[in-house]
Amino acid sequence: MTAEDYAFALASHFEGFRSAPYRDPAGYWTIGYGERFLPSGPVTADTPAITQAQGAEMLRARLADLVTEIGDMVKPAMNTAQTGAIVDFCYNMGLEAFRFSTLRRHLELGDYDLAMADLLEWDHAHVDGAFVVLPGLRARREAEAHLFTTGELLPGIA
Repeated sequence: MTAEDYAFALASHFEGFRSAPYRDPAGYWTIGYGERFLPSGPVTADTPAITQAQGAEMLRARLADLVTEIGDMVKPAMNTAQTGAIVDFCYNMGLEAFRFSTLRRHLELGDYDLAMADLLEWDHAHVDGAFVVLPGLRARREAEAHLFTTGELLPGIA
């Protein structure tokens, strides 16, 4: 599997697909596999529905971009499973959050134990004005850490 394939398995599993616009747990308008922006602009309540094939195409394109951006950002290079795990993290949390994180700094130092401890801390989100642990984010971080450390996807994630 490629890094993009690993990231696609994680992202499609945890994001799920929705053809019509919806609000994510943080309140953002989203479509497909968690896309907030389309080539035409931000997703809104009036964004037309998309097919699952269109959603998969958009997701793969974004993940391919992230593979390149993360490869440029993190030295030394990670293996494909490690890259896939970090690409999924960045797809979910944002590349800018990763760029300035201790997670990135620990990866660059090759301290993967501390990096995975940092990754697992990213399980909170603002919901109704409070910063809370979201079980879905916790499960996603655990799946990313598992992939990163073992090179294998958790059972049930294809």
